[in-house]
Amino acid sequence: MYKLKKKYLDKYLFVKNFISGIKLEGKDIKFFLENKINLKFCIIKLDNNNIIFIFNNKKRFLLLKKKEINFILNFLNYKKYNCIPIKILKINSFFKIKISIVKKKG
Repeated sequence: MYKLKKKYLDKYLFVKNFISGIKLEGKDIKFFLENKINLKFCIIKLDNNNIIFIFNNKKRFLLLKKKEINFILNFLNYKKYNCIPIKILKINSFFKIKISIVKKKG
């Protein structure tokens, strides 16, 4: 496991974590390899029952199982819950994103 940054632990209550694949194109891989992606400016949104990861004004699909997508969609339909990217992982030659369903404290 990895340690979560204290800023996440102070702001959010974590409901569930997922590790998802991401569908990348040629130049995107260069950004990931050079660690030029700042997760502060990355967003996870919904679009027609798909979960989209947005960085550098580019939309990329997250690759999850159907059960996981439905679980996330059910939580995100409530306005109190949010989905945030936590960490970018490299497993073998694949890039994965650890995302979490969170609820703001307070």
